[in-house]
Amino acid sequence: MGASDCINVEGHLPKDRERMVKWLDEVIGAVDEKKLRRYLLFLFPRRVCAFAGYGG
Repeated sequence: MGASDCINVEGHLPKDRERMVKWLDEVIGAVDEKKLRRYLLFLFPRRVCAFAGYGG
């Protein structure tokens, strides 16, 4: 995992679970899915293609 892949989420489970999940949902929602798919295909072409049903 490279530094560009990291986000910082701090809290204590299970107490802060809701707040942590909300933050993760916000981060995920801000990602362009097409850019993410291209990035994953670049990193793991065979695994992602097979998983997504593209062959490979």
